[in-house]
Amino acid sequence: MKILHLNYSDTQGGAARAVTRIHQSQLDVGIDSHLHVQQIQNDTNENICGPSFLDFIYHRLRAQVSRLLVKSLNTQNPIRHSPAIFPSLWPSKINKSDFDIVNLHWVANEMLSISDVAKIKKPIVWNAHDMWLFCGAEHVTEDTRWVDGYRLDNRPSGEMGFDLNRWTWQRKRKIFGDKEINFIAPSQWIARCIKSSPLFHNPKVNVIPNCLDTSFWHPVDQHEARRFLGLPLGVPLIGFGTFHSNHYDFKGFGELKKTLELLSKQYSDLELVVFGQKKGPERIANFKVNYVGYISDDNILKQIYGAVDLIVMPSRIEAFGQVASEAQSCGKPVVAFRTGGLSDIIEHRKTGYLAEPFYPEDLLEGIKWILEQLDVINNHAVADASLGSYARERAISQYSYNVCAKDYFELYSKILTG
Repeated sequence: MKILHLNYSDTQGGAARAVTRIHQSQLDVGIDSHLHVQQIQNDTNENICGPSFLDFIYHRLRAQVSRLLVKSLNTQNPIRHSPAIFPSLWPSKINKSDFDIVNLHWVANEMLSISDVAKIKKPIVWNAHDMWLFCGAEHVTEDTRWVDGYRLDNRPSGEMGFDLNRWTWQRKRKIFGDKEINFIAPSQWIARCIKSSPLFHNPKVNVIPNCLDTSFWHPVDQHEARRFLGLPLGVPLIGFGTFHSNHYDFKGFGELKKTLELLSKQYSDLELVVFGQKKGPERIANFKVNYVGYISDDNILKQIYGAVDLIVMPSRIEAFGQVASEAQSCGKPVVAFRTGGLSDIIEHRKTGYLAEPFYPEDLLEGIKWILEQLDVINNHAVADASLGSYARERAISQYSYNVCAKDYFELYSKILTG
């Protein structure tokens, strides 16, 4: 079987990281996988192709006009909005190709238009890397308009200008409702969202988590990792970070700050390690903050996981949570709210702690419980072997390349045999 994966980028963002791993896992098991992207940075990887010069220029024009339209929407939601308006050259290329299946991923920023989807004649598999598939133009939202339908009377208060989200949602309903699409959700939460969306009629949804090369994401010596990164050796370290989006409200930094203020009343000998941003306040709730910047090198990110004692992910919305799965594959427990895809990744009090959404007090209890299990307060970095080992074992069983690639192979085979 010959599979075409379409994604906007090969390196930038969480979806790009997920897609390149899916692509590689399929190559490893003998699937003839090809990844085509609109924005390419690493053209040395096997079977990864960027756009032609004509497509590159045409895309830039579409994207610039689209951004002008997005500015007509005055919203308090700072997340990217993708109206997906202008037709691209992709449907023609796909239909003329010898690919058996086209697997769509994050194809926003005018890579594909909504009408393009109707023109594709090959079987379609579509991975939901965020909420865009069942929302309007927004990629993440905390309101319930996507459940109720984008009506004139349920627009968020304070939103003004052209109702871009309603217009985009209505265009999706005309196309997506009648198009046969096999959706892939990385978590049970995303699967439930797709199934409860009025956009689709009895959608076909398959839950396949984002995969990991667990032979690469493995535990490393903590002292060596701290020396390599220039981090202190004698204090407990708590890690926090995302891929370029720490400042977004849905990543939960506000809840984390409240939690740290509560923690500071009980502990003082702690420090934070923040990745995903270059600088910020030197102290948060009287705890010193070590910024390690934007991380594009997985080898460095693995060292960060190795250096900290635990990862905290206070996200309010998370389609999956690759930071959590990577950290656990490296043998590190994760504390998070019981929400979104994190509920699938973390096994409560076995590989980490799931706090009640969105109570900083319970997030505090989770951090304290992990610190007590690891005994890093009284006897620095003497870890409970069972906590880290079980996190590692579970990551291998759930997210390894061969495990996830087998699920894709079975899905593709089922589609091709009708």
